[in-house]
Amino acid sequence: MKSQFFIIATLISQQAVAAEQYPTDYKSQPSRFFSQQSYSESTLSNQSLSGLAEKYENDFSVRQDGKRGIWVGAKVTEQLSGSMYVLSRSSREYKTELPLAFTSYQINNALRLRAGRLPYPLKIYNDFRDLGYIYPSNKTPRATTFAPMQTIQGLDFQYSFSTGSVLHELKGYLGSACDDYTFSDGTFGLLASDAWGFSYEPKWSHNRLSMAYHQGETDFTMSDVISMYEGISTYSNIAPLSYLPGLAQYIEPEDELSLLSLGGRMDFDSLYLLGEYNQLRWDNEYQPQRRRLHLMLGGDVTDSLQLYTSYEHVNDSLLVGQPDSRPAGMALSASYQFDEMLTGLRTIVEGDSALTGLFMSWDVSRLFNVKAHFNHLDSGAGDDQSLVRLSIDSLF
Repeated sequence: MKSQFFIIATLISQQAVAAEQYPTDYKSQPSRFFSQQSYSESTLSNQSLSGLAEKYENDFSVRQDGKRGIWVGAKVTEQLSGSMYVLSRSSREYKTELPLAFTSYQINNALRLRAGRLPYPLKIYNDFRDLGYIYPSNKTPRATTFAPMQTIQGLDFQYSFSTGSVLHELKGYLGSACDDYTFSDGTFGLLASDAWGFSYEPKWSHNRLSMAYHQGETDFTMSDVISMYEGISTYSNIAPLSYLPGLAQYIEPEDELSLLSLGGRMDFDSLYLLGEYNQLRWDNEYQPQRRRLHLMLGGDVTDSLQLYTSYEHVNDSLLVGQPDSRPAGMALSASYQFDEMLTGLRTIVEGDSALTGLFMSWDVSRLFNVKAHFNHLDSGAGDDQSLVRLSIDSLF
């Protein structure tokens, strides 16, 4: 099979059809290699711990983000094909990862089945999660990338049919999901068993809508919970880690999560509007219930230069105060500690904030892309943050 270089930088100047050009259906593809190296600097005015904020020093700093990968696709027959995606990134010390590896069987023109490690269909354009330069900003919007699971091991199907000029796609999946979940400074593995979901996407021209629902059982262990609270204790002493041994018997590690996702994209020649809304709900009292809204308006100034503006809104809240927030049978002394721990959680994770952004993307050549990005965060509590990024992506 012939290998060829994966020049993704060229997609930046063709945002209107990026979804159609990138192999989102993972049909037979030649082997493709890519490398991305980004250098960015950032400054901020006031530190904030809200859901949209990032932890930076209040001065000039240079941060490096690198990715290396290979995409391999093989066509066995007219109906059967296989795909594999190997990735390494500097943020994980370039350890080899296998985000995707699956077989695909096209039963007929309308129905396709896949099995293996599949992209978790959480939201619109989820397949681009490791390719940040598909978005014009330096990184994919936090409002659309906050959910913990990114891949699913199992089965999925896609059924397509047309009515006039509209292509309708019905998708469903069943399996288990596993990925690293980061909370503050604590990172641990999260397994969602019995995961299932479905979505409906109508598409016409270069426009599309997306509606999806997902559900699964998460298998936490006490070490996972401790890792989560270690991150919290970095910022606050209100929820001390010393309470955990006494509270462990009252914390039920296994919980249910559900995600509702709505999205759409409308194209008007050289101008387009992208919108996404995600709502993640945990069936416990120590994980925030997350609501995210992301809107983006952008367009082409020239064939190589694009300008954009964006708006993100975040609302995080706990189930504190709900009738079932305190586990049944808890001793009185433990209940005080439990309430204090939840109070600490509220201090750290709850919030309502908005993020506005202005940014540009310039294709210097087929090998280099430059992005400039300015964000302003309004935390709603007088603790605002301004963030500036400048990055250079080189791909070959």
